[in-house]
Amino acid sequence: MTVELTDEQARALLFAARYPAGAASGAPVSEALAAIARGLDRAEQEEPRRSLAEEFLAGWADGVARARHAATAPRPNWGYVARAVRVIEQSVKADPLALAQTDRLGAYVRDTFDALGLSVTDEPTLYVALTTSGLLVEMASNGHRRDQVDHATLEAIAAIAQTFAAALIPYLPPEARE
Repeated sequence: MTVELTDEQARALLFAARYPAGAASGAPVSEALAAIARGLDRAEQEEPRRSLAEEFLAGWADGVARARHAATAPRPNWGYVARAVRVIEQSVKADPLALAQTDRLGAYVRDTFDALGLSVTDEPTLYVALTTSGLLVEMASNGHRRDQVDHATLEAIAAIAQTFAAALIPYLPPEARE
């Protein structure tokens, strides 16, 4: 028996499989599914491409290589950002409007990371994103203290950074929230 899917059905299936709760970063299956998605994209653009089976196998090999690297790479020190994460999480949970904004931004961030070949479940990527977000607020605060950035701009930058950080919280490992 053969089952055929339309591109739209395949994309829906890939999306559901690509973002399961608690998916491991660099997992061979997610890499293989991402490779199939890239193959479908190229097929729509009528570019020369490998078969979907070849795309899957290439993605699987990439995923295995990433998983092996991830197993030996040092993990970020989540203790540095855990307090800020807790404060942001509590702040967002207390405000239904902020929670809705965070949910919308979370989907946008995940899709943007995906388009850039980044994973929202990759710990080093998340750590860099969170610390960069905090650095931007610190730089704006420093500019405000030196009268180079007005108070409204500082508040706007802090609000954007907080919402961005809150959008990443569901993907953080448990020790980032302790």
